[in-house]
Amino acid sequence: MFGKGPRGFCSGFIPVDTGYEGYGIARLHTRKATLAIVAVNAIVYLVTSAGNFFMSTSDFFVSVGGFVPALALRPDQLYRYVTSMFIHADIFHIFFNMYFLYIFGKAVESALGSKRFLVLYFASGIGASIFHTVFSLLQGVEALAIPAVGASGAISGVLGAYMILYPGTALSACFFYFFFPLCFTTKAVYFLLFWFATQVIYGYARMGLSVAVFAHAGGFLTGMAVLALVADRRRIELLRSMARSGIFFDFIAYSYEDIYKPSIGPVAKLVASIIILSMVGTAAGLFVWYYGDTSSYNVLYMEGGTTMYKVFDGHRYPVGGGSGYALMALRLAGRKPSVVGSMGDAYTRSFLEWLWERGYLYNPSRAGGVSEVRYRSPYGTFVEARIRYDTYGVAEEGEGRAYLRVVAHGAPTGLYIEFTWFRLSSSGYVELRSLVAPYSLVAAFLSVAALLVLLTGHRVLEIV
Repeated sequence: MFGKGPRGFCSGFIPVDTGYEGYGIARLHTRKATLAIVAVNAIVYLVTSAGNFFMSTSDFFVSVGGFVPALALRPDQLYRYVTSMFIHADIFHIFFNMYFLYIFGKAVESALGSKRFLVLYFASGIGASIFHTVFSLLQGVEALAIPAVGASGAISGVLGAYMILYPGTALSACFFYFFFPLCFTTKAVYFLLFWFATQVIYGYARMGLSVAVFAHAGGFLTGMAVLALVADRRRIELLRSMARSGIFFDFIAYSYEDIYKPSIGPVAKLVASIIILSMVGTAAGLFVWYYGDTSSYNVLYMEGGTTMYKVFDGHRYPVGGGSGYALMALRLAGRKPSVVGSMGDAYTRSFLEWLWERGYLYNPSRAGGVSEVRYRSPYGTFVEARIRYDTYGVAEEGEGRAYLRVVAHGAPTGLYIEFTWFRLSSSGYVELRSLVAPYSLVAAFLSVAALLVLLTGHRVLEIV
């Protein structure tokens, strides 16, 4: 999550071939939508990463276009459900996401047609954001403020649809042991079910804090559920007939004795059911836990440009710098806010906490007004800022600059940090139960719908 978003698929396995074309599906093969999505993502990445030599996306685009759960219900922020699907953290993030999309997307698009495929793709991306909003609370309320970016959730929906449509295809994949690739071939349903399980396990174990793993799991389930609504049954029946007759491309008969037989077996169903029901239970538990919480939450953001200095014999020597980003989650009970958590890079987070402790970010006497902050110490450090406060006296927005001494373990060091500029902003107040209640119910509904497709509907939908 970059500290800021999904990093793509984190199972460590790289699929190299799905094997579905060997069933004659190439006769109805279409990949226009898949290629169009890949092209748009590539163009967006080139634009958003140009300032960083195309290696990573600018923090500006992540903060403006990423999906932020705390903003999920604000009408003026609904665009983030879509824009977040086209913004990627870095070059590896977009490469592996687009690779997975191409490998699995062309097969699913062949079964659905381009228009239905696009519906499934975007619905899965939105569903992934809903799951991410609910399950991010397992990491704490402050996680609601972290921007999430990437097409991983939508692509996970494509994987879920693929598992239902092509459970019996042979899927070849590789993983790297140190620098040595180890490759294997297995039934697609086993590979994808294993991948889905790892996402959920990582989420519960909090092993994937930098990756929106529950967005992946939620997108996967949404794709399964939506597939039942968008599937073209006549097209699927035609593809199924072609596969069973052994027709290959131009109706050339072939033998496929070494290809796995179709159908999702009882063991796979049992394992998937346990995992899905655990997610239903978690969504229900979060609904009950937060429905009685009548307090509101707000998130303060800080971003800025920094330069590090080493001071020696009265002279400053620059030793580093870059951009800083931090956030602070506040809980408002009555009219008094309290800090429930903060995160970000160490220096920016410490500066944000320093401003809070000294009353620059919360002061009831400044409610509804604008204040000029002028702090100077005998040691040459200073903070200059202009801050506007809301009706509770909490900083709503502001900007300024600062020069501060770095303190480690309570003792000052010879390092100084200069914020050549910094900006403050606020998410606005959100009553948590108004966010969690509807989204947890939607997440539970989609999970149950996916489970029903897996248990009863897959025989109607599976091609091979």
